[in-house]
Amino acid sequence: MKLFISKLSIFLLIAIFPLALVEIYVRNIENTFKLKSNHFISNLKNIEVLFLGSSHAQTAVNPEYITLKSANLAYGMQDLQLDSMFFFNYIDRLEQIKVLVLEVDYHSLDLRNNNDYFRFPWYDIYYEKITNKKYSWYKKIFLYLSAPEFFNNLIYNELAGVNAKYRMNKYGCPTIDSVGLFYDLNYNDSLIYETINVEKVKKHSAISQSNFDKNSNIVNQIIDDCMARGIKVMMMEYPKHQTYLNGQIKLKNDKRINLIKNITEHNNDVKYFNFSAYKSDEAIFFTNEDHLNATGSQKFSSMLNLEIAKVLQ
Repeated sequence: MKLFISKLSIFLLIAIFPLALVEIYVRNIENTFKLKSNHFISNLKNIEVLFLGSSHAQTAVNPEYITLKSANLAYGMQDLQLDSMFFFNYIDRLEQIKVLVLEVDYHSLDLRNNNDYFRFPWYDIYYEKITNKKYSWYKKIFLYLSAPEFFNNLIYNELAGVNAKYRMNKYGCPTIDSVGLFYDLNYNDSLIYETINVEKVKKHSAISQSNFDKNSNIVNQIIDDCMARGIKVMMMEYPKHQTYLNGQIKLKNDKRINLIKNITEHNNDVKYFNFSAYKSDEAIFFTNEDHLNATGSQKFSSMLNLEIAKVLQ
């Protein structure tokens, strides 16, 4: 029996050791989760402006250009249920918060991740188990095992030097522009409109009344809590290139706008900012049809900084 246990221990050690090495490597690769969580957690009691949302907010807002102490906790494919988890898990510890900037973009209210969304473990690893989602025990321990194919590709790109183009600052924001579809097309308008047009793609065209209703409730819950705490709310629509705006569905958009109008009419401390057309005809500020690049983010964040100051006057 002792021999069996000894051999089993050696086998498990041989099997787990390479995985442990990969896990250590993955956790130490520069990534937005690591950088953003480090900044947020270390400045928790001093954060005055909190940004929540999807990749639209993630790429548009660089706290480096916001005067007040800020944190951008927006991530790609982040839905309003994750925004809510961030807000309600941390709001009592955000002692200095004055403004919440909540994304209500064209796609936001119809987006809701399934319970098996592969990034849920990432949030729990980097942000104190905020999701309360159930998933395999090994995903709670190993970041790599939450999405092996994704991380294999990440490791390959890192070792091949591809990720050298994706450098970020301490806030987890991109700092260079030499990436993305528009860069590859040399910011040529003719090529961009030929590549991306309404006939070929209507991005974020999904419509779900169930998701809309659930997300509407989440928005109202967050706003109600902010109003009770005296926190200003900026409901934000982020910049898009004209190719994205051309593909929007009127019915989907109107339903969202009606909700926003109803909220702002009943809450003086909630303001709606529609910057969807900001620089929309200037491809040089975008990586693709719905994400600003580093230069675009700098310009937008500097402008947004002035709007935040006005809200607090």
